[in-house]
Amino acid sequence: SVITALDRTLFRAVSVITQLLLFSAVAAGFYQVIARFVLQSPADWSEAWTRASLIWTVMLGISLAFRHGAMLSVEMLHSLLPTRGKFFQAEDGIRDSSVTGVQ
Repeated sequence: SVITALDRTLFRAVSVITQLLLFSAVAAGFYQVIARFVLQSPADWSEAWTRASLIWTVMLGISLAFRHGAMLSVEMLHSLLPTRGKFFQAEDGIRDSSVTGVQ
């Protein structure tokens, strides 16, 4: 279906963007260390870019993990619930899938 293809394409695009941001953060951090300690001329932009790209990497990575169903803390909390508390899982699943369109 068109929606499934769009979902897959968007997921891949966000994944690639996240990977590029992570790579650029590592490269900028490496450049910052070289510029500061080897060249004795620290760059002003590298620290700001590293911080901003790591923030965006985390935000996009969380959305990818949530979409993929890999949120560890949610799974751990679910496993700690008593059997009576797991009754609400079906209601939550129905509500979540109606809001996000994802099961």
